[in-house]
Amino acid sequence: MPDKKHLLVLTSSYPSNINDGRAAAGFFVKDFVKELSNGNEVTVLTQHTGEGPDEINENQYSVIRFPWLSKNRPLSTLCLPKDILPILSVMFSGITSSIKQIKEKKTDHVIAMWAIPCGIWALVINFFFNTPYTIWCLGSDIWNYQNSFLSRSILVLVLKNARTVYADGFELCDTIKNLAKIDCTYLPSSRHLERPTKDHILKPEGVRHYLFVGRYHPNKGPDILINAINLLSKESRKKIHLHMFGGGDLINELKQLIKTFHLEDTITLGDFIGEQELTGVLHATDAIVIPSRKDSIPLMLSAALKVNKAIIATDVGDTGFLLKNYLAGRVTPAESSKSFALAIEQDLLSPNEFIKGQSDLLNFLDLSNSAKRITEKMT
Repeated sequence: MPDKKHLLVLTSSYPSNINDGRAAAGFFVKDFVKELSNGNEVTVLTQHTGEGPDEINENQYSVIRFPWLSKNRPLSTLCLPKDILPILSVMFSGITSSIKQIKEKKTDHVIAMWAIPCGIWALVINFFFNTPYTIWCLGSDIWNYQNSFLSRSILVLVLKNARTVYADGFELCDTIKNLAKIDCTYLPSSRHLERPTKDHILKPEGVRHYLFVGRYHPNKGPDILINAINLLSKESRKKIHLHMFGGGDLINELKQLIKTFHLEDTITLGDFIGEQELTGVLHATDAIVIPSRKDSIPLMLSAALKVNKAIIATDVGDTGFLLKNYLAGRVTPAESSKSFALAIEQDLLSPNEFIKGQSDLLNFLDLSNSAKRITEKMT
């Protein structure tokens, strides 16, 4: 039995409570931390979200939140140059709070989730205290910063100085290898889902319900999805209802599309959804739709697998490869609303066609195995 280690997890994604839909990937981080804490002492450091206390001690780990200027905003909504002050604030507070944790506690290893901004905090800790760090890349932390010289240089520096680097997609691993000339290992991300405390009823009744959960951002393709619904035959539209949950810059454009196409009775456009409500909706829905233009392996893929729901996804990142390889869902060409509409029509005709292949894919994405692999590499 290896010695118990004290691990410091740096993350910009962590839910303030089970209803904090803004956390997005944070629910996966929370589940991952629980897995890490089996045999290790874990401290999580993240920015304050405007809700909850500055420090929470769970059964096996603690969560510490540091203050910054825009604590009510997800970091994914910040952009230069207009948000320069909040960005500088979260970077400075993240670094100083990380240093404080290292000074107060004996830390054996740092895990940065994700390369930016948390990898920068880990890099500073490594420079001053020689504490090794691991980086787990999610996709947007690489794609959003690889194209400008300055941000790419910082990104490469962060990746090169890490003890180990992981990514939650095969294609993303290749991108990182080419970018930083380092080894990068695939590590699947997924989330745990509990049974809802009571049955959730989706309205209207008597139709097949489709669910989209993600940022309202071009990469996630919510506009592609709405266009696909518009291309369905009138008879097919009468048989379905699409529920969309998220938030982001495209919100007004999506509202206008729904209005223009007169889809108010077919599509419900919602805000961010919390963990508790999401669990109920997932169990009540019939199919998960993932219309991304750019993605690695979205967390909604594993969520759909855990509740045995039909899956329709675009062939981007590794999602299409996995679904086709395991015969676990329908795959359409990227950026084709027409093809996505056709896949929905096919799903209506044969709703259970791909269920058999889903259990094998779910085992492949098991989160406990990911936690074990990271801790084994620390020895």
